[in-house]
Amino acid sequence: MNELIKIEVKEGKETVNARVLHLFLESKQDFSTWIKNRIDKYGFIIGSDFTDHKFVERGTTKIDYHISIDMAKELSMVENNEKGREARRWFISREKQVSLMADDPIIGMRLRQIEMENSIKRVEEQVNQITPSPGFYTVLAYARRKKIRIDNQRAQKIGVKASKLCRERNITPGYVPDARFGEVRAYPEEILDEAVYGE
Repeated sequence: MNELIKIEVKEGKETVNARVLHLFLESKQDFSTWIKNRIDKYGFIIGSDFTDHKFVERGTTKIDYHISIDMAKELSMVENNEKGREARRWFISREKQVSLMADDPIIGMRLRQIEMENSIKRVEEQVNQITPSPGFYTVLAYARRKKIRIDNQRAQKIGVKASKLCRERNITPGYVPDARFGEVRAYPEEILDEAVYGE
């Protein structure tokens, strides 16, 4: 089936960029007014029906809306023009085709495999965010890895010592996002070995 409107996968869900749909529907309203009016009028819910992402283009802040397939179908229907009807028919036809494919055991198995591969990829991306580069650990992550107990006070002392060792050896520590402190430093394992066992 030819792709009439580009479908993207965002956070494991199929979505449509609302700007792309707006362009296809040939709406007379400017995009920002159109999408805000539609969200208000039809009660679409952020996080469920759509997500929004701000970006800056030529010094102007804009918002991209990634909308669910169900929301895209509804927006197509309420546009009440031929392009809207064409888009809605295409979404429905595509849904039926995907459903038929999922019923085929071989295709269904491959779809589940793709889903699992995407899930593994998302986990790897999250791990890469937590570990700034291979062999770098926060003090507490290092303690978990080595199966040793370190309380917060001792962790701070080790962190200070590890930072000093990094400065002396011209090593740049990494930084890891942290819910409590905003971000915490991560150090090479050999630096942490020295900071912990050389106390």
